[in-house]
Amino acid sequence: ADTGAGLIVGHHAHVVQPVERVGDSLVAYGLGDFLGTALARLPWPARIGSIFVVDLSADPATRGAIAAYRMHFFMRLRAGSHERLAAAEALDGVLKQRFAARLEAIFPISGN
Repeated sequence: ADTGAGLIVGHHAHVVQPVERVGDSLVAYGLGDFLGTALARLPWPARIGSIFVVDLSADPATRGAIAAYRMHFFMRLRAGSHERLAAAEALDGVLKQRFAARLEAIFPISGN
């Protein structure tokens, strides 16, 4: 961030981690896994992933600056001998509650 980067996206943590502003930079510390890691050996929190979407300004005065961002969360689920990605909004029951609790621990709404 100190060298002038506007966006820093970390990797290799295999779990979703916080996003924060560091000076003028937006830092996403970890987006989780998308696919590829052996699902059978993963503890359930590591099955949460995200897609990070960043909107850049096209306004001449702020061209290239981050105008907005959004994270789209998903869960990697077993589907027979395959794996499928389920959007967070599609989860239900106990899994939905556990998922929400995990995200609240990473991104506290209350500001604690």
